[in-house]
Amino acid sequence: MLIKLVDKISIPGGLYNEDIANAVSNAAWVIDGSNGLDPQVFSSSDSDGKWYAEMLDKYLLENISNQSICLQEIVLQAITFMYEEYKKFTGDDHIEELNHPSAGISLVRWYKDKLEYFVMGDCQIWLKDYRNIKVISDYKVASLNEKVILALKENMQQGFSHEDAIKNVQSLIVENRNKCNKINGYWGLNFNRIAVYHGVSGKIKYGKEHNYLEILLATKGFYAITECYKKMHEAEVFKFAKSKGLNEVGIYIRNVEEADKDFRKYARIQKSEDTSAVYIDFEKAPIIPIDKSNNAFIKKGRYMV
Repeated sequence: MLIKLVDKISIPGGLYNEDIANAVSNAAWVIDGSNGLDPQVFSSSDSDGKWYAEMLDKYLLENISNQSICLQEIVLQAITFMYEEYKKFTGDDHIEELNHPSAGISLVRWYKDKLEYFVMGDCQIWLKDYRNIKVISDYKVASLNEKVILALKENMQQGFSHEDAIKNVQSLIVENRNKCNKINGYWGLNFNRIAVYHGVSGKIKYGKEHNYLEILLATKGFYAITECYKKMHEAEVFKFAKSKGLNEVGIYIRNVEEADKDFRKYARIQKSEDTSAVYIDFEKAPIIPIDKSNNAFIKKGRYMV
């Protein structure tokens, strides 16, 4: 799998950016860091969510090339290492899991004729072939987020200001956070090792039926353009990214948000979220049939039996 183009953006939605978008020769990822419910900062970064995203990114950069370990195991080893580092800040203090920093992540790695993926939290992977677009996401998280947005919208329709509406749905936000890493809730990436085994993961073998030529990884602040604002379909985003670049998509998202700075058209927690994405365009490799009659194996291209 040869890469024709890689593009990435990570635009802060506030004072600092808790997102990361990155790519190396055979892998790419986006990370959406998040703080615990307790606003106290223990780490050396601007926020614990930012520290978590930065540490996870650093670990991936150093270990993603080890193809003898699956993505799930790499993430598991990452959070184990990160927890030991985090305890250097907290000492002997017991921090409830509810207050641990966490992250959403979408991660892909490709080699030979396989694509490996891993998703946790509210990040997505889009895979585009000649005909279709496949979206890989954790829909349990999405459904809980939707409940908060609906409650927020109802409050604002009743005449509450955005600030008061946020206060009114705070109990629902806490209730959802309490469902993290529970059997009847959802699985989130923090320091809980068991949760990693519940991430959305798998491998796709390239061939006649799976021939994805474009990949896009997105945090919630980016795919809001399709799900919250509904200004584009995934196919339009791919076309826009390929022709004009991800930065133009990011500018478009910010313009939509600025036009609705009073939150009346699009209910959301904050005006703008950190917005990150990685776009990868692969070279088209011919699928070459193998002539079994004379064992004529051709070295170049991708093979189909």
